[in-house]
Order: sequence, then structure tokens, then C-alpha cells
Amino acid sequence: MESSVTIERLKTRIIIHKGATIPTGQYSNERFDYTIDSEVPAEQLPKALDKMDAWIDKKVSTQKAAITAHPRNDPETTSKTPNKLPWKKLQSGKEWIFADQEGAEELRKTLQNSVNHTCQDAEYTYQLAKNQRFIHRSPKTRKKAENQ
Repeated sequence: MESSVTIERLKTRIIIHKGATIPTGQYSNERFDYTIDSEVPAEQLPKALDKMDAWIDKKVSTQKAAITAHPRNDPETTSKTPNKLPWKKLQSGKEWIFADQEGAEELRKTLQNSVNHTCQDAEYTYQLAKNQRFIHRSPKTRKKAENQ
């Protein structure tokens, strides 16, 4: 009589889930999540857990840094106080304030972190100017009806 022995290694299922919510404006945020679902041999469990956990931590940190470095041009971010600031008129129709104007801190930070140092809200386009010493704003142009 012949017998055979099959040795099957026990595997353990691992599920790791991590994420973060990053504020991107007064009333908005951005959420992201990463999940790893894997089966590993029992004897490799501690090493696998550490490796998977480190991979997710790196992804979460990278995503957080990207969102923080380049916040969205959110109307909530740019329209909290701009209309209350002491804008001065230019002949071109634009308006300006000093970038270090009290009350303009959040707008200035948003502009500094935005592509081309510009952002918009429902009424205006804002831009840092003259070596970031000034903030200009100009009314958004509305398209005229074709028959007018």
C-alpha cells in the first residue's frame, strides 16, 4: 500500500485599508483611500504586514502632499472675504490691493499655491502681480448673445 502526504501551507488573508480627508476649502474636502487585499503564508505574515502597511503609508503621504501643495481653485476658498477688502480701481478696469493686506491672507495663499498664481470665483479672476506684492482682480466677462 502506497500513501502520499500533501502538505499545504496555511495562508492568511490580510486586508489593510487606509485613507485621509484633506480640507481644501471652508466647506469642501478631498478624500482618498487605499486598500490591499492579499493572502500570504502564515510564516511570512509579520513581514508582509509591515511591507504592505509601509506601501500604503507612502501612498497616503504622497497624496496628502499633492493635495496640500496644489489646492483646488475653490470658490469657497477665494470668496470668503475678497469683496470686503479695500480694492482700488485701475484705469484698465481691474482692481488691486497689496498682497499683505490684512484680511487677504487666505486669498494670497490660494494664489501662491495655484497654477499661474490665478484663481476665480463666480464674479472675478484674481492674480498675484508684481513679484507677488499685489493682488489684482478683474470682473469675469460674460458672453454676449450672438444677435446683439
